[in-house]
Amino acid sequence: MSPSTPGLTEHPPEPEWLSGPRGRLAWYPYPAKGAWLRVLVSHGFGEHSGWWHHVARALAARGVATYLYDQYHHGLSEGAPGDAPSYGLLSDGFRLALARVEETSQGTAAPLVVLAHSNGALIALRALQDIPAATIPGLVLSSPFLGMPRQLAVFGTLLASLLNLFAPRLKVPNLLRADRLTTESSIWPQYTADPLRFQHLTPRFFLAMRRAVAGVPSLRFPAARALLLLVAGEERVVSVPALRGFFERIRSRDKTLRTFPGLRHELFNAPEWEALVDEVVEWCRERFGRGEEDAAGGETQPDATSSVVGG
Repeated sequence: MSPSTPGLTEHPPEPEWLSGPRGRLAWYPYPAKGAWLRVLVSHGFGEHSGWWHHVARALAARGVATYLYDQYHHGLSEGAPGDAPSYGLLSDGFRLALARVEETSQGTAAPLVVLAHSNGALIALRALQDIPAATIPGLVLSSPFLGMPRQLAVFGTLLASLLNLFAPRLKVPNLLRADRLTTESSIWPQYTADPLRFQHLTPRFFLAMRRAVAGVPSLRFPAARALLLLVAGEERVVSVPALRGFFERIRSRDKTLRTFPGLRHELFNAPEWEALVDEVVEWCRERFGRGEEDAAGGETQPDATSSVVGG
């Protein structure tokens, strides 16, 4: 596929491998010459890095060193697909990837921002609880899974609790249809054709997910960490009131909410995905682009002011 095409990359690069106490992670670095920014991507439920290579290439072309990895129990990484027993394990994977970013970019002054989508945002927020804002000064959340739709929360929990008593690893269809995820109909067939994208989850994974979501109100968010929250106007997967509640509750001095009418859950697989990449890059440039100016020998820019943007 060309870099301008969203969806699953047909010929992804061979992964490198990260080894940790929980097993191996598939890892894909996208360096950028003279990078002014670094971005670690935390992908969503069921998918894997293959759905983010187009974004990584676009970011690298804009001078942003980008790092992809497959979550545990996803893609090529360790663990049975769709059967993660706990979010502690998934957060350990995020921290392993983060340590690799720091290891490979020692000596650089480029700030580090996390771009986290859907369930990957829940994983990242949990993993970042003990990581200071100075280490990761910016966080971009795309359709973050911070609350379940009420019907799923009630009936899904009842069913999963019952099944977990005698078949905790039973594969239950997750019912995430492609047309609920993106308006880009040309890539809908890829969702079922992709052998690494699982279409199920186990009762114990669902219950772990339910517990993680229940803990969202107690998550800490440093005032010094900037937040860009991206919300689909036609969101059909996560609870939008939960997203807005999270946004209002956190005490970040610099937080921005952007809603995109007409788009669905997977914003970076929308026909307009490149415009979203540009918006994320510009948001980062306004806050963290002084290293870019210094590298180019230009004058530094004044600090960005806090903003809350809707619509």
